[in-house]
Order: sequence, then structure tokens, then C-alpha cells
Amino acid sequence: MNTNRLIHFELLRIIASFGIILIHISAILVDKNKYCSYFDAMNFWNSLGRSSVPIFLMISGALLLRPDKNITLKDIFKKYIFRMLVIYTWWSLFYIIVDVFIEQQDLNIKNIIILFLKGKYHLWYLKMLTGLYLVTPFCRVIAQDDKLLKYYIFLWIIFSIILKDLELIPSLQKISKIKELMSFNFVIGYTGYYFLGYYISKKNIKLTTTQLFSIISLGFIGIFSTIYGTKVMNIENELKYTLYNPMHLNILIFSLSLFFTVCYLKPYFLFTEKYKIFILKLGKASFGIYLIHAFYISIVSNLKL
Repeated sequence: MNTNRLIHFELLRIIASFGIILIHISAILVDKNKYCSYFDAMNFWNSLGRSSVPIFLMISGALLLRPDKNITLKDIFKKYIFRMLVIYTWWSLFYIIVDVFIEQQDLNIKNIIILFLKGKYHLWYLKMLTGLYLVTPFCRVIAQDDKLLKYYIFLWIIFSIILKDLELIPSLQKISKIKELMSFNFVIGYTGYYFLGYYISKKNIKLTTTQLFSIISLGFIGIFSTIYGTKVMNIENELKYTLYNPMHLNILIFSLSLFFTVCYLKPYFLFTEKYKIFILKLGKASFGIYLIHAFYISIVSNLKL
């Protein structure tokens, strides 16, 4: 087991898994209440977890877009997509049973079908990841051409991130029509994080302490702007979570800062072999943690405390 090669990705998986749990636990109160005395605390913890989905996607891109990883179309469907379909089917049915026995929902055949297709709130990620797997062969072609890769990332940042942020300005909300007219769907969505993960992981970048500190500082700026921006947007008692969206600049720089910092500091991780193995095992368990955590949240949220 090459623990040195994988340790940074497993650390990122662990961080992202706990981030997802933070989001969903804090959402129990944030989503059900208007601005109140404990909104700030819930907003703080929810904001801290918002890099989780981008981190997961960047890890996937770093691993699946590597030129030394031989992935055929058969592999895509048999190894990746089929696995996602099986996992989604099992867990979607599991949470339907949870809804019946724990949340005491009355279900008929029609509702069961709707709930199965919709899935529990966190299972949307499996459907999105399946879509990424479908386009992975095309992504791998782009990833192997450095100029194309940079060009795609540039377009994605402009049309998925920058324009979306500009739409927050009332006088510029019509910008969204530009994207529709130009049909830039190819560079809109989560694929950009997929490419960014590969791009960052393949670069052997040398930084000074000052440069590294600047990147870490940008991450804190991303966190602060998410927390403070969400607070300001909710002062009028209308709950808005716009800045929680990964397609905004604040989440992008927060996620990139965290991913880049852990990847860059990889040579400085001086764990003993025992701790490396523990981190690897916990990292591999992160997907299972992601799938099951909503069950425990459901139990706790339905307790009459």
C-alpha cells in the first residue's frame, strides 16, 4: 500500500465528510427558522462545510483524469456507473423505509416512486457524479492537452462563477440571459471542479512561505465572505442561502485554498505508518459515512427533546 501517494487525498476526504455532516446537522435549525438568536451559530458551521462537495469532485478529477490511469468506456459503465446505480437504488430504498418508520410518512405506490427517483436530500450527489462519469472520456481528452485544459477552466470560471456572482447585483441580473443566448452549457456546472482537481494535483508548484500564507488567507476570506454575506442577506427575515452555492466565488476560493494547501503540504506530513494506515482506512470509510449520516440525523431530529 503506497500510503505516501494517497495520504493527502484521504485527509481531504475525511475533511469533506465531516463538512457534509456539519452542513446537514446545522441545516436542521437553519432551514426551519427565520433569522433568530442562534442563526449566526448555525450559519457559521454550515458555511465551514461548504467546500465539501467541491473537494470531493476535485479528488475525483485528480484520480480519474490522470493519463496513467487506463479507463475504457467499458470501465466507465461497468465499474463506475453500474456501481453508482446499485448504491443509489439500495440507499434510496433504505431511506424510503426510514421515512415510513421514523418520520412516519404515509406512502402509496405513486409517492414511493417519486421518493425513489428524487432520493434522500444528500443522494443528489450520486446522480450528479454519475453524470460526471458519463462525460469522463471527453474530460480525459481535454485534460491531456494543457492549453485546452486551461481554456476550459478559464471559460468555466467566467460563465459558471463570475457571471453568477454578477447576477447578485440587481442592475446586472439580466446577465443570465447572455448565458442562455450563448448556450454555454458545456462550461456550466460542476465539471470545472473536476478539472481543477486534476490541474492542481499534477502541478509541481514551488511556493515561498509568503505565497502559501496568501493562498491560505484567501481561503479564510472565502469563509468569512460566506458567513458574513449570508448573515447580511438574511437580516430581513427572508432566508436566503445563495452564497452556500459552490458556483459562487467565495466557495470557489475557499475550496481551492483548502485543496491546494493540503496537496502542497503533502511532503511535510510526518505521520507514522500506523497513523497513515488509520487515515487511509478512515478516508475509505468516508463514502459510507456520507451515505449513512442522514439516517442518524433523521433519528435525532425526530426525538422529542
